Amino acid sequence: MNYKCKAMLINRKKNRADDMEYVHITLYSKNNPTISGEMPILDLEFTEVKKAHMFNLTLNFLTEGNDIEVNNLEEINIDVKNDMVLIEGKQNI
Repeated sequence: MNYKCKAMLINRKKNRADDMEYVHITLYSKNNPTISGEMPILDLEFTEVKKAHMFNLTLNFLTEGNDIEVNNLEEINIDVKNDMVLIEGKQNI
């Protein structure tokens, strides 16, 4: 699925109710959402996946948490194949 956004955060979440881990992706209309406090325009959760692969993207790893931040996006494409989330995007760097 293709999405228009400016920034993306990706992290691993754990559901305490069923002890299941999943990939959590949030999309934003402005860069640096962790600094600006921007609310996400879309919140995606992927269960039954073991990995997230990212292609053609410049990433920032945020050491204060377990987030990977991607800024300066034009669009992002997110697909699920077998047990993997595949993420590819276009950036203005």
